[in-house]
Amino acid sequence: MIMGSASEEFKVQIDQILSSHLKTLSESISAIETEQSERGQYRSGATIRRFAQAISDEAEKFLDSALEELDVFVDQIHLDLHKGIDIVRYKSTQIVLKALELKSIERLQMSNAKPDVKFEIMKLARTHTELNKAKIRRRSIGLRSDSNGASTTVNFSAQTVSGTVQFGDSNTATQNNRGLDLDSALKLISSIEGLRAIKQADTDQVIELRAELETLKAQLKKKSPSDTIISETLRSIRSITEGLAGNALAIQLAPLVASLRTALGG
Repeated sequence: MIMGSASEEFKVQIDQILSSHLKTLSESISAIETEQSERGQYRSGATIRRFAQAISDEAEKFLDSALEELDVFVDQIHLDLHKGIDIVRYKSTQIVLKALELKSIERLQMSNAKPDVKFEIMKLARTHTELNKAKIRRRSIGLRSDSNGASTTVNFSAQTVSGTVQFGDSNTATQNNRGLDLDSALKLISSIEGLRAIKQADTDQVIELRAELETLKAQLKKKSPSDTIISETLRSIRSITEGLAGNALAIQLAPLVASLRTALGG
């Protein structure tokens, strides 16, 4: 197979993978739309953040799938590694742009008083970009030789250790800008959710607070939490708490929210 046809075949395969992930993303976004509408929170900031998180999650999954396919094409069809990386790099930027064309996001844009809904979603969703660039950058090293001269693929991994998101092996690390005490944060969220008023009340503020806590938990359980989404969610939680001033619940929430912000560097 000539090199040009290998590149074309790889493009077709990556487009199919992209279409599959966009279909999954569309279903996820639609489910969020339905859930937020049923809660009466459709036009809230929580919907924007949940849409952005879903896009970011699917973008990361797409890149992982694309890089796996790249390995197959390089190993079995002799695709030029750098050409393949260029294709993956370009396609990985498309998923966010195409996601903004989904009908659910169009409806949110049309129904929301804010004129910049799509921009806010894009800004939050693109927090994955730097992480994906790091993966692609590491992959561009290609196949390296081990001490015996055999080829081995550079592996990608991400883990949160003492508030640091690390990529790759012990010799290379990319840190986020936030010191995360994940265990403490998750325990504090659990404590907030365990408050009787949070479990039993169904006021708009409490419902939105529950949604924000769900968003925050989902981020903290990710391999690479988004600083931007965490910051926005913490800001919203603080705003909700301040809006409860004078309420007995606010007295219970204040120290827990303050500790949560400290645990997450907010």
